[in-house]
Amino acid sequence: MSNKKNNYIKLLFIGDIFGLPGIVTLEKNLKQIINDNQIDFVIAQGENVTGRKGLSELDYLRLKKAGVNFFTMGNHVW
Repeated sequence: MSNKKNNYIKLLFIGDIFGLPGIVTLEKNLKQIINDNQIDFVIAQGENVTGRKGLSELDYLRLKKAGVNFFTMGNHVW
């Protein structure tokens, strides 16, 4: 963690990622945002990623590769 010596971590929380446009946007931009802002951990709302019906394994893997560390979910995954 980049801020360990200061005893804090920098979180980035991303709201609803909606479908392919959201995935592609994060694939293109998230690593740069993380580097530019010294982000330690990325949390994303993932319930609408795959056709507003949750998060498929493929989309999960794409977003993990893009830099998302943790996903929150809501009622659309059930």
